[in-house]
Amino acid sequence: METPTGKQVIRMRYQDQDNDGIRDSFIRGVIKPNGSDAPIFEAKVDLYLDAPDLEPTGGLSHNVHSSPVTLDLRGRVKFLTDGRTLIEQRNQNTPAVSVSVGGGAVTFDLLLPVEQTLLQFLSNPIKDLIAPPEES
Repeated sequence: METPTGKQVIRMRYQDQDNDGIRDSFIRGVIKPNGSDAPIFEAKVDLYLDAPDLEPTGGLSHNVHSSPVTLDLRGRVKFLTDGRTLIEQRNQNTPAVSVSVGGGAVTFDLLLPVEQTLLQFLSNPIKDLIAPPEES
C-alpha cells in the first residue's frame, strides 16, 4: 500500500572507519571511469531519515525521526566550465525503514525505491579560490 510521506529530510552521518563504534571519519566515495561518458561517483552512506510531514490517520504519532538508513549511491560527476564539480547520485538499493504508528499499534516498512532518492553536491568555483595576480 502506498502512503504519501510528504517531504523527507536526510542527514549524513560520519563513518566509523575502524569499526570502534565512533563515527568520526568523513564519508568516503570512489570516482570511477565510465567509458567515454562522464565519470561515476559511488559511495555507501549512513543517514538519518526524518519524515516531518508524515501524518498518520487519526492524528497518531509515528517514529520516523532520526531513523537510521544506509544508501548505496551512484551518479555522474560533471565538471562545469567555472571550475565547479556537480555530482548527482541516486540510490541503487531499496532500504526499509521500520515505522511504528500509535506507539506500536501499527508497524510497517517504509521502502525507499531504487533511483528515487537524489542527492546533489555542487562544489565552490575554483576560480573564486584562486587569487588574482597583484598589479605592480
